[in-house]
Amino acid sequence: MKLTLGIVVSALLVWGVATAYGWKADALAAGLEVDRMEALQDTTRVRVLTDSLRIVERRVVQTEQERDALDDQLGIQTTAKIAAEVRVDSLRASGQSVTVVDLETDTRTVHIDTYTEPYRIEAEIIVPPTPHPARWSFGVTMDPILLSVRLSCGTKDYGTIIPALVQVSAPRWARIGLDSVEQEPGICNPTFFELPTTTSLAARIARPTLLIGGALLVLKFAGVL
Repeated sequence: MKLTLGIVVSALLVWGVATAYGWKADALAAGLEVDRMEALQDTTRVRVLTDSLRIVERRVVQTEQERDALDDQLGIQTTAKIAAEVRVDSLRASGQSVTVVDLETDTRTVHIDTYTEPYRIEAEIIVPPTPHPARWSFGVTMDPILLSVRLSCGTKDYGTIIPALVQVSAPRWARIGLDSVEQEPGICNPTFFELPTTTSLAARIARPTLLIGGALLVLKFAGVL
């Protein structure tokens, strides 16, 4: 009777623990899939914080990162990938400059030095008398594009998964496009890796081990072993 009772109690206890364990793992996996589908949608938001700073933000797709050729070449393991593009509007400028006339050669020269954000323009135009052709030279330099990239974790307002976000700040004249952003799920949801899904090999090994270990523990306290 003592042995039978110990086995029954053991089985019920460990079955309850293992079932709850599996349900939580399944809930995390399902929540991660929902989060992934939401992040795949166009969630880009643009905010202008100051006269000179623009921030682009969007959801990050949380998915396991597979090693690629670049990882092997650099000897690293990628945990997040960001595909983005930066565009700057084409240069358009107009203005007035003083024309300098050389009376001896009847040559007219114009010097241009102006700044139109983010371009610095320097030019010189020399117009000799006909039939000589005009000559010109110019140089254009652009301000550096200072980018700041932040990967952050949101708040778990509902569901089981904490959303991941990326924020890229840049000068307001630079257009930032975030094509795709991915990162490992465990960065914002470390619990996801602590509880394997029911279909994983880890779960297939963990559950029988939990059952056997729990049964032996209960039987020992019951005085059967």
